[in-house]
Amino acid sequence: MLQRERAFLPHALLLATIAHLGMVPIKLTDERLLTQPRKVIQDTFEKYEQHPVQTLVNTLSAQYARVFSEPLMLEQIPYVEPSSISALISSLQSDRSREDGILVRWRCMIQDTGMGNELCLATLTTDGRRVCGLYGADAHYSHANQDDAAMNTANIGERTVFFGVSVPGETAWAHDHIVGASTSLSHAIEELNVELSDTKRTPRNEHPSVTALVKVYDVDAAEQFKTSDVIDVVGLLELSTSPQAHWHLDENDLAEAPILPCVHALYARCSPPIFPAHLGSCGVPEDVRASLIQYFTQVLGGDALVAEYILLALLGRVHARKNGIVIGPFSINVTGLDRQHHEALISALEQIMPAVVCQPLSLAELNDVTRPLYVCGTDTGIQAGRLQLPHGTCVVVDESGMDEGQLHDAGVRNIRALFSLLQQHTLPYVFPFSELDIPTDLVIIVLSQSKSLLPVDAHIHARPHQAPHIEVSPSILHTFRLFLANIRQKSLTIPVDVSDHIQDDFVQMRKSGARRFDQDDLQRCLHLSRLLSLSHGLEQLTTDMWSQAKVLDSTRAERVALP
Repeated sequence: MLQRERAFLPHALLLATIAHLGMVPIKLTDERLLTQPRKVIQDTFEKYEQHPVQTLVNTLSAQYARVFSEPLMLEQIPYVEPSSISALISSLQSDRSREDGILVRWRCMIQDTGMGNELCLATLTTDGRRVCGLYGADAHYSHANQDDAAMNTANIGERTVFFGVSVPGETAWAHDHIVGASTSLSHAIEELNVELSDTKRTPRNEHPSVTALVKVYDVDAAEQFKTSDVIDVVGLLELSTSPQAHWHLDENDLAEAPILPCVHALYARCSPPIFPAHLGSCGVPEDVRASLIQYFTQVLGGDALVAEYILLALLGRVHARKNGIVIGPFSINVTGLDRQHHEALISALEQIMPAVVCQPLSLAELNDVTRPLYVCGTDTGIQAGRLQLPHGTCVVVDESGMDEGQLHDAGVRNIRALFSLLQQHTLPYVFPFSELDIPTDLVIIVLSQSKSLLPVDAHIHARPHQAPHIEVSPSILHTFRLFLANIRQKSLTIPVDVSDHIQDDFVQMRKSGARRFDQDDLQRCLHLSRLLSLSHGLEQLTTDMWSQAKVLDSTRAERVALP
Protein backbone atom coordinates (compact mmCIF):
# COMPACT_ATOMS: atom_id res chain seq x y z
CA MET A 1 0.00 0.00 0.00
CA LEU A 2 1.38 3.34 -1.01
CA GLN A 3 1.47 5.70 1.93
CA ARG A 4 2.19 9.40 1.86
CA GLU A 5 3.56 11.86 4.34
CA ARG A 6 2.48 15.25 5.58
CA ALA A 7 4.79 18.07 4.84
CA PHE A 8 6.02 20.41 7.55
CA LEU A 9 5.03 23.99 6.66
CA PRO A 10 6.45 26.99 8.48
CA HIS A 11 3.68 28.10 10.75
CA ALA A 12 3.55 31.67 9.41
CA LEU A 13 3.11 30.26 5.90
CA LEU A 14 0.41 27.93 7.13
CA LEU A 15 -1.55 30.76 8.74
CA ALA A 16 -1.22 32.85 5.58
CA THR A 17 -2.56 29.93 3.54
CA ILE A 18 -5.50 29.57 5.90
CA ALA A 19 -6.30 33.29 5.61
CA HIS A 20 -6.04 33.14 1.81
CA LEU A 21 -8.49 30.26 1.65
CA GLY A 22 -10.95 32.11 3.85
CA MET A 23 -10.71 29.51 6.62
CA VAL A 24 -11.15 30.48 10.25
CA PRO A 25 -7.67 30.64 11.79
CA ILE A 26 -6.98 28.84 15.01
CA LYS A 27 -6.62 30.81 18.21
CA LEU A 28 -3.22 31.84 19.46
CA THR A 29 -3.58 29.56 22.47
CA ASP A 30 -4.38 26.66 20.17
CA GLU A 31 -1.43 27.60 18.00
CA ARG A 32 0.90 27.19 20.97
CA LEU A 33 -0.64 23.78 21.73
CA LEU A 34 0.50 22.62 18.31
CA THR A 35 3.80 24.41 17.78
CA GLN A 36 5.20 24.80 21.31
CA PRO A 37 3.91 21.84 23.32
CA ARG A 38 6.87 21.84 25.73
CA LYS A 39 6.26 25.47 26.60
CA VAL A 40 2.57 24.69 27.14
CA ILE A 41 3.58 21.84 29.46
CA GLN A 42 5.98 24.09 31.40
CA ASP A 43 3.42 26.91 31.73
CA THR A 44 0.81 24.46 32.99
CA PHE A 45 3.38 22.95 35.36
CA GLU A 46 4.16 26.35 36.87
CA LYS A 47 0.43 27.02 37.33
CA TYR A 48 -0.22 23.72 39.12
CA GLU A 49 3.20 23.14 40.69
CA GLN A 50 1.72 22.93 44.19
CA HIS A 51 -0.94 20.45 43.12
CA PRO A 52 -0.63 16.66 42.74
CA VAL A 53 1.03 15.46 39.54
CA GLN A 54 -2.28 13.99 38.37
CA THR A 55 -3.77 17.49 38.24
CA LEU A 56 -1.14 18.52 35.70
CA VAL A 57 -1.72 15.34 33.68
CA ASN A 58 -5.51 15.80 33.68
CA THR A 59 -5.27 19.46 32.68
CA LEU A 60 -2.98 18.75 29.73
CA SER A 61 -5.07 15.75 28.69
CA ALA A 62 -8.21 17.92 28.59
CA GLN A 63 -6.45 20.53 26.44
CA TYR A 64 -5.18 18.05 23.90
CA ALA A 65 -8.40 16.05 23.84
CA ARG A 66 -9.93 19.00 21.97
CA VAL A 67 -7.59 18.30 19.06
CA PHE A 68 -9.79 15.39 17.92
CA SER A 69 -12.87 17.60 17.76
CA GLU A 70 -11.11 20.36 15.81
CA PRO A 71 -10.23 19.14 12.28
CA LEU A 72 -8.18 22.26 11.53
CA MET A 73 -5.96 21.57 14.54
CA LEU A 74 -5.74 17.84 13.90
CA GLU A 75 -4.66 18.28 10.29
CA GLN A 76 -1.65 20.37 11.32
CA ILE A 77 -0.15 17.64 13.49
CA PRO A 78 2.30 15.32 11.65
CA TYR A 79 1.07 11.74 11.44
CA VAL A 80 3.37 8.88 12.40
CA GLU A 81 3.59 6.37 9.57
CA PRO A 82 6.33 4.51 7.68
CA SER A 83 6.77 7.33 5.17
CA SER A 84 7.08 10.09 7.80
CA ILE A 85 8.87 8.60 10.80
CA SER A 86 12.40 9.05 9.45
CA ALA A 87 11.85 12.76 8.80
CA LEU A 88 10.25 13.24 12.19
CA ILE A 89 13.15 11.58 13.99
CA SER A 90 15.67 13.58 12.00
CA SER A 91 13.95 16.79 13.07
CA LEU A 92 14.42 15.83 16.74
CA GLN A 93 18.07 16.81 16.43
CA SER A 94 17.41 20.54 16.02
CA ASP A 95 17.67 22.98 18.94
CA ARG A 96 14.22 24.31 18.11
CA SER A 97 12.68 20.86 18.45
CA ARG A 98 14.43 20.34 21.77
CA GLU A 99 13.02 23.61 23.08
CA ASP A 100 9.48 23.46 21.65
CA GLY A 101 9.01 19.70 21.21
CA ILE A 102 7.55 17.86 18.22
CA LEU A 103 3.86 17.11 18.53
CA VAL A 104 2.68 14.04 16.58
CA ARG A 105 -0.45 11.99 16.24
CA TRP A 106 -0.63 8.25 15.74
CA ARG A 107 -3.32 5.64 15.27
CA CYS A 108 -1.78 2.36 16.27
CA MET A 109 -2.55 -1.12 17.53
CA ILE A 110 -1.34 -1.98 21.02
CA GLN A 111 0.91 -4.95 20.44
CA ASP A 112 2.10 -5.49 24.01
CA THR A 113 0.70 -4.26 27.32
CA GLY A 114 3.31 -6.14 29.34
CA MET A 115 5.83 -3.31 29.64
CA GLY A 116 4.33 -2.32 32.98
CA ASN A 117 4.72 1.08 34.61
CA GLU A 118 7.75 3.34 34.85
CA LEU A 119 8.68 5.89 37.47
CA CYS A 120 9.95 9.23 36.23
CA LEU A 121 10.86 12.64 37.60
CA ALA A 122 7.86 14.95 37.53
CA THR A 123 9.94 17.87 38.78
CA LEU A 124 13.60 18.60 38.47
CA THR A 125 15.80 21.65 39.08
CA THR A 126 18.36 22.74 36.56
CA ASP A 127 20.39 25.91 36.74
CA GLY A 128 18.28 27.01 39.68
CA ARG A 129 14.99 26.69 37.77
CA ARG A 130 12.28 24.14 38.51
CA VAL A 131 11.06 22.48 35.35
CA CYS A 132 8.59 19.73 34.46
CA GLY A 133 10.30 16.41 33.84
CA LEU A 134 7.28 14.63 32.37
CA TYR A 135 6.59 13.77 28.73
CA GLY A 136 10.21 12.89 28.03
CA ALA A 137 11.66 16.19 29.27
CA ASP A 138 13.78 14.45 31.92
CA ALA A 139 15.92 12.89 29.17
CA HIS A 140 16.97 16.38 28.03
CA TYR A 141 18.76 17.14 31.28
CA SER A 142 21.82 15.34 32.55
CA HIS A 143 21.87 14.17 36.15
CA ALA A 144 24.89 16.39 36.72
CA ASN A 145 22.72 19.46 36.13
CA GLN A 146 19.92 18.31 38.39
CA ASP A 147 19.53 19.48 41.97
CA ASP A 148 19.40 16.53 44.35
CA ALA A 149 16.84 18.41 46.40
CA ALA A 150 14.33 17.79 43.65
CA MET A 151 14.96 14.06 43.82
CA ASN A 152 12.32 13.07 46.37
CA THR A 153 9.15 11.02 46.32
CA ALA A 154 6.92 14.07 45.96
CA ASN A 155 8.49 14.71 42.58
CA ILE A 156 8.02 11.19 41.22
CA GLY A 157 5.53 10.58 38.44
CA GLU A 158 4.30 7.33 36.91
CA ARG A 159 3.56 6.28 33.36
CA THR A 160 2.27 3.14 31.65
CA VAL A 161 4.33 1.82 28.76
CA PHE A 162 2.95 0.00 25.72
CA PHE A 163 4.39 -1.26 22.48
CA GLY A 164 2.45 0.07 19.50
CA VAL A 165 2.58 -0.85 15.81
CA SER A 166 1.00 0.59 12.69
CA VAL A 167 -2.49 -0.88 12.31
CA PRO A 168 -1.93 -4.19 10.49
CA GLY A 169 -3.96 -4.75 7.35
CA GLU A 170 -5.30 -1.20 7.21
CA THR A 171 -6.60 -0.59 3.69
CA ALA A 172 -5.63 2.39 1.56
CA TRP A 173 -9.03 4.10 1.66
CA ALA A 174 -9.27 3.76 5.44
CA HIS A 175 -5.78 5.23 5.86
CA ASP A 176 -6.61 8.19 3.62
CA HIS A 177 -9.93 8.75 5.40
CA ILE A 178 -8.20 8.92 8.77
CA VAL A 179 -5.01 10.78 7.85
CA GLY A 180 -6.31 13.02 5.07
CA ALA A 181 -4.42 14.39 2.12
CA SER A 182 -0.69 14.69 2.52
CA THR A 183 2.41 15.35 0.46
CA SER A 184 5.65 13.48 0.19
CA LEU A 185 8.57 14.18 2.47
CA SER A 186 11.83 12.29 2.58
CA HIS A 187 14.74 12.67 4.98
CA ALA A 188 17.40 10.17 5.96
CA ILE A 189 18.34 9.26 9.49
CA GLU A 190 22.06 9.58 10.01
CA GLU A 191 24.12 8.11 12.78
CA LEU A 192 21.11 6.87 14.70
CA ASN A 193 20.47 3.30 15.76
CA VAL A 194 16.69 3.51 15.61
CA GLU A 195 14.47 0.46 15.25
CA LEU A 196 11.68 1.80 13.05
CA SER A 197 10.07 -1.57 12.55
CA ASP A 198 10.73 -4.46 14.91
CA THR A 199 9.69 -7.48 12.84
CA LYS A 200 9.08 -9.53 15.99
CA ARG A 201 6.57 -6.92 17.13
CA THR A 202 4.80 -6.49 13.80
CA PRO A 203 2.07 -9.05 13.01
CA ARG A 204 2.35 -8.56 9.24
CA ASN A 205 6.08 -7.83 8.87
CA GLU A 206 6.01 -8.11 5.09
CA HIS A 207 4.36 -4.68 4.99
CA PRO A 208 5.89 -1.32 6.03
CA SER A 209 5.18 -0.57 9.65
CA VAL A 210 6.29 1.62 12.54
CA THR A 211 7.10 0.10 15.91
CA ALA A 212 7.18 2.58 18.77
CA LEU A 213 6.76 2.88 22.50
CA VAL A 214 3.70 4.69 23.79
CA LYS A 215 4.00 6.14 27.29
CA VAL A 216 0.71 7.15 28.90
CA TYR A 217 0.88 9.41 31.96
CA ASP A 218 -2.78 9.03 32.91
CA VAL A 219 -2.21 5.63 34.49
CA ASP A 220 -5.87 5.13 35.44
CA ALA A 221 -7.04 5.83 31.88
CA ALA A 222 -4.36 3.50 30.52
CA GLU A 223 -5.99 0.55 32.31
CA GLN A 224 -8.78 0.50 29.72
CA PHE A 225 -6.33 -0.25 26.88
CA LYS A 226 -5.94 -3.92 26.02
CA THR A 227 -3.77 -5.92 23.67
CA SER A 228 -4.87 -5.56 20.02
CA ASP A 229 -6.89 -2.41 20.79
CA VAL A 230 -6.51 0.41 18.27
CA ILE A 231 -5.82 3.74 19.97
CA ASP A 232 -5.47 7.38 18.92
CA VAL A 233 -2.55 9.23 20.47
CA VAL A 234 -1.45 12.86 20.46
CA GLY A 235 1.89 13.36 22.12
CA LEU A 236 5.53 14.35 22.00
CA LEU A 237 7.90 12.34 19.87
CA GLU A 238 11.18 11.37 21.50
CA LEU A 239 13.69 8.53 21.34
CA SER A 240 13.97 5.91 24.05
CA THR A 241 15.51 2.55 24.81
CA SER A 242 13.21 -0.39 25.29
CA PRO A 243 12.24 -0.97 28.94
CA GLN A 244 13.69 -4.48 28.70
CA ALA A 245 17.08 -2.96 28.02
CA HIS A 246 17.10 -1.61 31.55
CA TRP A 247 16.19 -5.02 32.90
CA HIS A 248 18.66 -7.13 30.93
CA LEU A 249 21.66 -4.91 30.26
CA ASP A 250 24.23 -3.52 32.65
CA GLU A 251 25.10 0.17 32.72
CA ASN A 252 28.00 -0.22 30.28
CA ASP A 253 25.97 -2.12 27.69
CA LEU A 254 22.94 0.14 28.03
CA ALA A 255 24.64 2.86 26.02
CA GLU A 256 24.84 0.44 23.09
CA ALA A 257 21.17 -0.60 23.29
CA PRO A 258 19.03 0.17 20.22
CA ILE A 259 16.77 3.16 20.58
CA LEU A 260 13.15 3.31 19.52
CA PRO A 261 10.72 6.03 18.57
CA CYS A 262 8.60 6.89 21.59
CA VAL A 263 5.37 8.90 21.80
CA HIS A 264 4.78 10.51 25.20
CA ALA A 265 0.99 10.71 25.18
CA LEU A 266 -0.58 14.02 26.12
CA TYR A 267 -3.91 12.43 25.28
CA ALA A 268 -4.82 8.88 24.30
CA ARG A 269 -8.15 7.22 23.60
CA CYS A 270 -9.55 4.02 22.15
CA SER A 271 -10.03 4.76 18.46
CA PRO A 272 -13.71 5.22 17.62
CA PRO A 273 -15.28 3.58 14.55
CA ILE A 274 -14.25 5.20 11.29
CA PHE A 275 -17.90 6.02 10.64
CA PRO A 276 -20.49 6.91 13.31
CA ALA A 277 -23.44 4.61 13.84
CA HIS A 278 -26.06 6.49 11.85
CA LEU A 279 -27.85 4.36 9.28
CA GLY A 280 -29.65 7.25 7.65
CA SER A 281 -26.41 8.59 6.26
CA CYS A 282 -25.99 5.72 3.81
CA GLY A 283 -29.43 5.70 2.20
CA VAL A 284 -32.29 3.18 2.31
CA PRO A 285 -30.98 -0.11 3.80
CA GLU A 286 -32.85 -2.28 1.30
CA ASP A 287 -31.49 -0.36 -1.68
CA VAL A 288 -27.91 -0.40 -0.41
CA ARG A 289 -28.18 -4.07 0.46
CA ALA A 290 -29.38 -4.93 -3.04
CA SER A 291 -26.52 -2.93 -4.56
CA LEU A 292 -23.98 -4.70 -2.36
CA ILE A 293 -25.32 -8.11 -3.38
CA GLN A 294 -25.08 -7.06 -7.02
CA TYR A 295 -21.52 -5.81 -6.41
CA PHE A 296 -20.37 -9.15 -4.98
CA THR A 297 -22.34 -11.06 -7.60
CA GLN A 298 -20.34 -9.33 -10.35
CA VAL A 299 -17.10 -9.92 -8.47
CA LEU A 300 -17.93 -13.63 -8.11
CA GLY A 301 -18.75 -14.19 -11.76
CA GLY A 302 -22.53 -13.97 -11.45
CA ASP A 303 -22.98 -16.15 -8.33
CA ALA A 304 -25.65 -14.38 -6.25
CA LEU A 305 -25.84 -17.13 -3.62
CA VAL A 306 -22.19 -16.85 -2.61
CA ALA A 307 -22.54 -13.05 -2.76
CA GLU A 308 -25.27 -13.32 -0.12
CA TYR A 309 -23.04 -15.38 2.14
CA ILE A 310 -20.09 -13.03 1.70
CA LEU A 311 -22.24 -10.07 2.78
CA LEU A 312 -23.56 -11.90 5.84
CA ALA A 313 -20.05 -12.98 6.85
CA LEU A 314 -18.88 -9.34 6.70
CA LEU A 315 -21.69 -8.29 9.02
CA GLY A 316 -20.87 -10.88 11.66
CA ARG A 317 -19.22 -9.78 14.89
CA VAL A 318 -19.14 -10.91 18.50
CA HIS A 319 -22.29 -9.64 20.21
CA ALA A 320 -22.08 -11.74 23.36
CA ARG A 321 -20.13 -14.51 25.09
CA LYS A 322 -22.09 -16.75 27.44
CA ASN A 323 -21.21 -20.14 28.90
CA GLY A 324 -18.58 -20.76 26.25
CA ILE A 325 -20.96 -19.87 23.42
CA VAL A 326 -20.11 -16.92 21.20
CA ILE A 327 -23.04 -15.16 19.53
CA GLY A 328 -22.65 -13.10 16.38
CA PRO A 329 -19.68 -14.04 14.16
CA PHE A 330 -20.22 -16.12 11.03
CA SER A 331 -17.25 -17.72 9.27
CA ILE A 332 -17.58 -19.26 5.82
CA ASN A 333 -15.61 -21.55 3.54
CA VAL A 334 -15.95 -20.77 -0.19
CA THR A 335 -14.83 -23.43 -2.65
CA GLY A 336 -14.81 -23.46 -6.44
CA LEU A 337 -13.21 -20.08 -7.14
CA ASP A 338 -10.37 -19.93 -9.65
CA ARG A 339 -7.40 -17.62 -9.11
CA GLN A 340 -8.97 -14.79 -11.12
CA HIS A 341 -12.16 -14.69 -9.03
CA HIS A 342 -10.14 -15.34 -5.87
CA GLU A 343 -8.04 -12.21 -6.43
CA ALA A 344 -11.07 -10.19 -7.51
CA LEU A 345 -12.83 -11.02 -4.24
CA ILE A 346 -9.85 -9.89 -2.17
CA SER A 347 -9.67 -6.63 -4.15
CA ALA A 348 -13.39 -6.08 -3.62
CA LEU A 349 -13.05 -6.65 0.13
CA GLU A 350 -10.16 -4.17 0.32
CA GLN A 351 -12.37 -1.56 -1.32
CA ILE A 352 -15.02 -1.64 1.40
CA MET A 353 -13.46 -3.03 4.62
CA PRO A 354 -11.15 -0.89 6.80
CA ALA A 355 -8.66 -3.72 7.34
CA VAL A 356 -8.06 -6.85 5.26
CA VAL A 357 -5.38 -9.48 5.82
CA CYS A 358 -4.61 -12.41 3.51
CA GLN A 359 -3.20 -15.43 5.31
CA PRO A 360 -1.81 -18.21 3.09
CA LEU A 361 -2.21 -21.68 4.54
CA SER A 362 0.39 -24.04 3.16
CA LEU A 363 2.45 -26.75 4.83
CA ALA A 364 5.56 -24.59 4.66
CA GLU A 365 3.71 -21.61 6.11
CA LEU A 366 2.29 -23.64 8.99
CA ASN A 367 5.64 -25.23 9.88
CA ASP A 368 7.58 -21.94 9.77
CA VAL A 369 8.69 -21.31 13.36
CA THR A 370 9.50 -17.68 12.53
CA ARG A 371 5.94 -16.85 11.46
CA PRO A 372 3.58 -18.14 14.17
CA LEU A 373 -0.13 -17.41 13.86
CA TYR A 374 -0.45 -17.21 17.64
CA VAL A 375 1.35 -14.85 20.03
CA CYS A 376 4.56 -16.06 21.70
CA GLY A 377 5.69 -14.72 25.06
CA THR A 378 9.37 -14.40 25.99
CA ASP A 379 11.28 -12.90 28.90
CA THR A 380 11.66 -9.69 26.86
CA GLY A 381 8.01 -9.28 25.90
CA ILE A 382 5.65 -10.87 23.40
CA GLN A 383 6.38 -11.76 19.80
CA ALA A 384 3.45 -10.84 17.60
CA GLY A 385 1.50 -13.61 15.95
CA ARG A 386 0.34 -13.10 12.38
CA LEU A 387 -3.26 -13.21 13.60
CA GLN A 388 -2.76 -10.68 16.38
CA LEU A 389 -5.07 -8.20 14.69
CA PRO A 390 -7.55 -5.47 15.66
CA HIS A 391 -11.19 -6.39 16.13
CA GLY A 392 -13.15 -6.24 12.88
CA THR A 393 -10.25 -7.16 10.60
CA CYS A 394 -11.32 -9.28 7.64
CA VAL A 395 -9.01 -12.32 7.40
CA VAL A 396 -8.98 -14.22 4.11
CA VAL A 397 -7.43 -17.65 4.70
CA ASP A 398 -6.09 -19.04 1.43
CA GLU A 399 -5.81 -22.83 1.39
CA SER A 400 -5.11 -23.08 -2.32
CA GLY A 401 -1.43 -23.77 -1.64
CA MET A 402 -2.02 -26.58 0.83
CA ASP A 403 -0.20 -29.78 -0.09
CA GLU A 404 0.50 -33.15 1.49
CA GLY A 405 3.14 -33.60 4.14
CA GLN A 406 3.79 -33.72 7.86
CA LEU A 407 2.97 -31.03 10.36
CA HIS A 408 5.78 -30.26 12.78
CA ASP A 409 5.25 -28.95 16.30
CA ALA A 410 4.96 -25.36 15.02
CA GLY A 411 2.40 -26.47 12.45
CA VAL A 412 0.30 -28.27 15.05
CA ARG A 413 0.32 -25.17 17.25
CA ASN A 414 -0.74 -23.01 14.30
CA ILE A 415 -3.63 -25.33 13.44
CA ARG A 416 -4.72 -25.26 17.09
CA ALA A 417 -4.63 -21.46 16.96
CA LEU A 418 -6.88 -21.44 13.89
CA PHE A 419 -9.34 -23.83 15.55
CA SER A 420 -9.39 -21.62 18.64
CA LEU A 421 -9.96 -18.56 16.48
CA LEU A 422 -12.89 -20.15 14.64
CA GLN A 423 -14.55 -22.02 17.50
CA GLN A 424 -13.95 -19.92 20.62
CA HIS A 425 -13.00 -16.68 18.88
CA THR A 426 -9.88 -16.43 20.99
CA LEU A 427 -6.20 -16.27 20.08
CA PRO A 428 -3.64 -18.22 22.14
CA TYR A 429 -0.88 -16.26 23.87
CA VAL A 430 1.76 -18.90 24.58
CA PHE A 431 4.30 -18.18 27.30
CA PRO A 432 7.14 -20.47 28.46
CA PHE A 433 5.16 -21.82 31.42
CA SER A 434 1.57 -20.84 30.70
CA GLU A 435 -0.94 -20.12 27.96
CA LEU A 436 -3.74 -17.58 27.79
CA ASP A 437 -6.65 -17.36 25.36
CA ILE A 438 -7.35 -13.71 24.57
CA PRO A 439 -10.79 -12.85 23.10
CA THR A 440 -10.75 -11.62 19.55
CA ASP A 441 -13.34 -10.66 16.95
CA LEU A 442 -12.35 -11.20 13.32
CA VAL A 443 -14.24 -11.73 10.07
CA ILE A 444 -12.92 -14.99 8.62
CA ILE A 445 -13.42 -16.19 5.04
CA VAL A 446 -11.65 -19.41 4.04
CA LEU A 447 -10.97 -19.93 0.32
CA SER A 448 -10.11 -23.45 -0.84
CA GLN A 449 -10.58 -25.83 -3.76
CA SER A 450 -12.12 -28.59 -1.66
CA LYS A 451 -13.95 -28.40 1.63
CA SER A 452 -11.69 -27.01 4.35
CA LEU A 453 -10.83 -29.01 7.46
CA LEU A 454 -11.18 -25.81 9.48
CA PRO A 455 -14.35 -25.60 11.61
CA VAL A 456 -16.21 -22.82 9.78
CA ASP A 457 -19.89 -22.04 10.30
CA ALA A 458 -20.90 -22.68 6.69
CA HIS A 459 -19.43 -24.22 3.54
CA ILE A 460 -20.65 -22.84 0.20
CA HIS A 461 -19.54 -23.91 -3.28
CA ALA A 462 -19.18 -21.13 -5.85
CA ARG A 463 -20.28 -21.41 -9.49
CA PRO A 464 -18.82 -18.47 -11.37
CA HIS A 465 -19.88 -18.37 -15.01
CA GLN A 466 -18.40 -15.06 -16.20
CA ALA A 467 -15.32 -12.90 -15.69
CA PRO A 468 -15.23 -10.81 -12.51
CA HIS A 469 -16.16 -7.14 -12.62
CA ILE A 470 -15.31 -4.81 -9.73
CA GLU A 471 -15.49 -1.29 -11.18
CA VAL A 472 -17.70 0.85 -8.94
CA SER A 473 -17.81 4.63 -8.52
CA PRO A 474 -16.14 6.15 -5.42
CA SER A 475 -19.49 7.48 -4.17
CA ILE A 476 -21.06 4.02 -4.29
CA LEU A 477 -18.06 2.51 -2.52
CA HIS A 478 -18.44 5.15 0.19
CA THR A 479 -22.08 4.18 0.59
CA PHE A 480 -21.10 0.51 0.91
CA ARG A 481 -18.54 1.36 3.61
CA LEU A 482 -21.07 3.38 5.57
CA PHE A 483 -23.64 0.61 5.33
CA LEU A 484 -21.29 -2.12 6.53
CA ALA A 485 -19.88 0.01 9.35
CA ASN A 486 -23.32 1.06 10.57
CA ILE A 487 -24.87 -2.40 10.42
CA ARG A 488 -21.89 -3.95 12.22
CA GLN A 489 -22.46 -1.58 15.15
CA LYS A 490 -26.14 -2.50 15.54
CA SER A 491 -27.66 -5.11 17.82
CA LEU A 492 -30.68 -7.36 17.40
CA THR A 493 -33.33 -8.61 19.79
CA ILE A 494 -35.46 -11.75 19.46
CA PRO A 495 -39.09 -11.33 20.56
CA VAL A 496 -40.53 -14.10 22.71
CA ASP A 497 -43.16 -15.06 20.12
CA VAL A 498 -40.49 -15.39 17.42
CA SER A 499 -38.35 -17.53 19.71
CA ASP A 500 -41.32 -19.79 20.42
CA HIS A 501 -42.07 -20.05 16.70
CA ILE A 502 -38.48 -21.11 15.96
CA GLN A 503 -38.58 -23.79 18.67
CA ASP A 504 -41.89 -25.17 17.40
CA ASP A 505 -40.64 -25.12 13.82
CA PHE A 506 -37.50 -27.00 14.84
CA VAL A 507 -39.56 -29.70 16.53
CA GLN A 508 -41.82 -30.09 13.50
CA MET A 509 -38.84 -30.33 11.12
CA ARG A 510 -37.29 -33.04 13.28
CA LYS A 511 -40.58 -34.95 13.24
CA SER A 512 -41.18 -34.64 9.50
CA GLY A 513 -37.89 -36.26 8.55
CA ALA A 514 -38.04 -34.65 5.14
CA ARG A 515 -34.50 -33.34 5.67
CA ARG A 516 -32.03 -34.00 8.43
CA PHE A 517 -32.14 -30.92 10.64
CA ASP A 518 -30.08 -31.27 13.79
CA GLN A 519 -28.79 -28.89 16.46
CA ASP A 520 -25.93 -27.68 14.23
CA ASP A 521 -28.39 -26.82 11.48
CA LEU A 522 -30.53 -24.95 14.00
CA GLN A 523 -27.59 -22.87 15.21
CA ARG A 524 -26.47 -22.09 11.66
CA CYS A 525 -29.95 -20.96 10.61
CA LEU A 526 -30.23 -18.85 13.74
CA HIS A 527 -26.94 -17.15 12.80
CA LEU A 528 -28.22 -16.60 9.27
CA SER A 529 -31.58 -15.23 10.41
CA ARG A 530 -29.89 -12.76 12.79
CA LEU A 531 -27.55 -11.51 10.07
CA LEU A 532 -30.31 -11.37 7.48
CA SER A 533 -32.42 -9.25 9.82
CA LEU A 534 -29.54 -6.85 10.46
CA SER A 535 -28.72 -6.63 6.75
CA HIS A 536 -32.29 -5.52 6.06
CA GLY A 537 -32.05 -2.77 8.67
CA LEU A 538 -34.26 -4.54 11.23
CA GLU A 539 -33.82 -4.27 14.98
CA GLN A 540 -35.82 -7.41 15.79
CA LEU A 541 -35.75 -10.91 14.37
CA THR A 542 -38.93 -11.81 12.48
CA THR A 543 -40.48 -15.10 11.44
CA ASP A 544 -40.06 -14.04 7.81
CA MET A 545 -36.28 -13.69 8.28
CA TRP A 546 -36.23 -17.12 9.92
CA SER A 547 -38.01 -18.60 6.89
CA GLN A 548 -35.61 -16.87 4.50
CA ALA A 549 -32.64 -18.19 6.47
CA LYS A 550 -33.93 -21.78 6.15
CA VAL A 551 -34.37 -21.39 2.39
CA LEU A 552 -30.89 -19.87 2.06
CA ASP A 553 -29.30 -22.69 4.05
CA SER A 554 -31.24 -25.37 2.18
CA THR A 555 -30.11 -23.94 -1.18
CA ARG A 556 -26.53 -23.88 0.03
CA ALA A 557 -26.71 -27.48 1.28
CA GLU A 558 -28.22 -28.71 -1.98
CA ARG A 559 -25.47 -27.10 -4.01
CA VAL A 560 -22.73 -28.52 -1.78
CA ALA A 561 -24.27 -32.01 -2.00
CA LEU A 562 -24.18 -32.06 -5.80
CA PRO A 563 -21.20 -33.82 -7.36
